Amino acid sequence: MTRAARASSPNVMHELQLQRPDGCTQRLGVALVACQVRRAAGDRRWVSREKDSEDLGGGCGCVLLIVAIALVVAAAMSLAALVDPFDWYPSFDELWADCDDDFDTARDECSYEQRFPGFWWHLAVNLVYAVAALVALLVFAGTVVEFRECRVARLCSAATYATYEQARASLTLAAVGVAILAAVPIVVVIL
Repeated sequence: MTRAARASSPNVMHELQLQRPDGCTQRLGVALVACQVRRAAGDRRWVSREKDSEDLGGGCGCVLLIVAIALVVAAAMSLAALVDPFDWYPSFDELWADCDDDFDTARDECSYEQRFPGFWWHLAVNLVYAVAALVALLVFAGTVVEFRECRVARLCSAATYATYEQARASLTLAAVGVAILAAVPIVVVIL
């Protein structure tokens, strides 16, 4: 397949002709930003190439990074709204509900901080609590598995009984930690 490019005006518009194997010619008008048209040495064809293609892709990377950060923040906000152990964060429906801003005022009525005072603080506390509860439950599940394994072999020898006692103490400590974390939202709501 051969390709010839003809410039109607430099750096703005190029017309591409594609020669297909079946003999048909296909013309494509393509707007190219920041491209150079130059003649190849000893060749009658116009050759086009993008100027510094690495520089042109940097803008797309920044946009993708911003979109990725926005998606992470939106996911964190949604998770905090779904978990909400302290009942002070807006519900999922309130969080993503449509808002009409009053353009006659200087402040932004649709900002989360204006609509829900303490929004970002509550978001951080809810996420920290959710992560702490998840870690505590994983530790508790791990100690339950260890306790069950040691319980079967506890009467075989004194060493296995000492291992059983240690596993039982770890299980008790993990259970107390989970119970304290479960009681924190109740205490916060009561106070």
